[in-house]
Amino acid sequence: MAFNYLRDFTSSFMLDDLSATLNSIAGSANATEMKNLVTQYFDQLKTNPSIDFQNFQNFIVSVKNSVLDNQITSTELELVRSFILK
Repeated sequence: MAFNYLRDFTSSFMLDDLSATLNSIAGSANATEMKNLVTQYFDQLKTNPSIDFQNFQNFIVSVKNSVLDNQITSTELELVRSFILK
């Protein structure tokens, strides 16, 4: 319930944080696509109440793990893409 209340507040800060992280590896393969997926997810987060805290937390962990080595693989893109609701 608290997550629903803080959804907009939380999402704006996390989007900024993830965007800054992705900007730091902008020259790497797949970074642009990852940034687009992150933006899509946060757009959905603002409008789709069915995204719960667990989904949000798993998404953040997946993205952060993807950029730890300063490269983003196709497998990591697919994992993050799976969080985008159809």
